[in-house]
Amino acid sequence: YNVLSFEPSDINIYILRKNFCLNQNFNVTLIKKALYTDEKKCDYYAHRGNIGNGMILCDNNTNINDEYIKTGETYLTKLSNYIEFLSTKNLVLIKMDIEGSEGKAIESGIELISKYHVPFIFLEFTPKLLEMHGIEPIKFLEIFEMNGYKFAKKNYFDTNYYTKQEIIGKSKNIAINLFIIYSNALEK
Repeated sequence: YNVLSFEPSDINIYILRKNFCLNQNFNVTLIKKALYTDEKKCDYYAHRGNIGNGMILCDNNTNINDEYIKTGETYLTKLSNYIEFLSTKNLVLIKMDIEGSEGKAIESGIELISKYHVPFIFLEFTPKLLEMHGIEPIKFLEIFEMNGYKFAKKNYFDTNYYTKQEIIGKSKNIAINLFIIYSNALEK
């Protein structure tokens, strides 16, 4: 498989490179940037208790709690900049855990969702963090539904699906993992 990895954190990049050395059969292209809708430089904050867990904030007016400290700056890029690469590599899975920036990243790569119908998407869904980035959680979920995706309850092979309303209710004040599957992905 070919892997295109976006990572803005220096500490995480260090860990990833160590992993690549130990597991040399990976074909990974590592991009030291964060996915978003804009191309610009923003502040990077690391969690005090888990330095590998960070978030990007571009708006100085956004309140961030004391759990995070600014550790530097990072560059943002759009997923759409990589569509040609991704469309030629038979993209099977998109995995995102980017602390609320999922909405902005998907916005910038909507062509992957609407045109190429990536079979499997795995992401962390945290309404509070999506809202910090100006994304309405219900509208974020609607993007997938409008493009033929379903939300599996346990894993990609589960035939029980969540509705948007169930996901919103289940994720009140917490993060949940979403298994998003293109409607006929398992038939392929």
